[in-house]
Amino acid sequence: MPNLTQTSTLLKSLGITRPTLILDHQQTLLNIASMAHKAQNAAVRLRPHGKTHQSAAVGKLCHMQGIHTITASSLDMALYFAANGWDDITDAIPVNTLEIDKINHLASKIKLNLLVDHPAAVSALAAGLTHPVRIWLEADLGYKRTGVSYENLDQALAIAQQIEQAEQMRFVGLLTHAGHTYVERSVAGITAVYQQVLTRLQVMQNHLLQNGIARCAISIGDTPACSVLNDFTGVDEIRPGNFVFYDLMQAQIGSCTSDQISVAVACPVIGLYPERQTAVIHGGGVHFAKDMLTDDHGRALFGQLTTITDGTFSGALPAATLTSVSQEHGTLTLTDPTLFNQLSLGDLVLVLPVHSCMTADLYSSYLDLDGQRYGRIPRQP
Repeated sequence: MPNLTQTSTLLKSLGITRPTLILDHQQTLLNIASMAHKAQNAAVRLRPHGKTHQSAAVGKLCHMQGIHTITASSLDMALYFAANGWDDITDAIPVNTLEIDKINHLASKIKLNLLVDHPAAVSALAAGLTHPVRIWLEADLGYKRTGVSYENLDQALAIAQQIEQAEQMRFVGLLTHAGHTYVERSVAGITAVYQQVLTRLQVMQNHLLQNGIARCAISIGDTPACSVLNDFTGVDEIRPGNFVFYDLMQAQIGSCTSDQISVAVACPVIGLYPERQTAVIHGGGVHFAKDMLTDDHGRALFGQLTTITDGTFSGALPAATLTSVSQEHGTLTLTDPTLFNQLSLGDLVLVLPVHSCMTADLYSSYLDLDGQRYGRIPRQP
């Protein structure tokens, strides 16, 4: 039987009185080690995305596993990681040429990799760069967010040639984020999307190589594919990010099991309503974000309770679900009366998030189960 009372006692011993982001250090390290081992066995470079954790301390856990390249989602994030020991960083968002001074500053200190998908961006960089950078051409393989379409081979070639002719730029290859794996709910579905993406990338790659481009590496970056696959033949680099913590979304997709999720939010119980078997917590949209899943019965799911066993999270409790959130309130629906009966006003519960990247972004630090505080990148002004 899950012990909510014991978990509350453990959380209170850490001095928690308000919604607090909790890190399971043990499981986080296991998640990182597993992906590092997979990349090593597949002979691909692992360049994990730092946008999930945004923490120098968690970055050090990556260093411990022999990982020395990282991905950022903004130049400010790249600056943060550069100041904390990372010297090979990809800013995995189409380049913002208004930040050319920041780009030049970073490029003078580290190996900086930028993304482009438009000739105007290449022209602006060519006019403003004062230090060498490496350039990835972002490819759209069906996600339809950013990137040159796989169907537009001539445009891809023209941009690659434009990059190669620029003095301060070196063309690296094709980079993509196959975000459409996130709609899948099986290993077979994820694998099918990945194979389609890789086939389309290789068609683009061959077109560039056959038309005078000297080198063209391939970089992919979605956690579902990187989690469920082991063979990355034809790929040079993988860039998963969410795998560091995982979350309920990844568990529903099939990327992980819920006992691999390594962040949760400790929340005080502020209301108990036995007539409807619900509890209200101080924990709402400003503490979890508002990412939502639908459970097997078609009900909204904003989080699920977990407990602490032997110093680690013990997986999701399907009978204890965060079914609604407003700004500060969260409503827990407990379909198992034995769980509801364990709760008292003033208890602390531990809630696994739907989307750990967005939840973690709401906090300035993590607290682990030993009471150690882990800093994060300063919040943007």
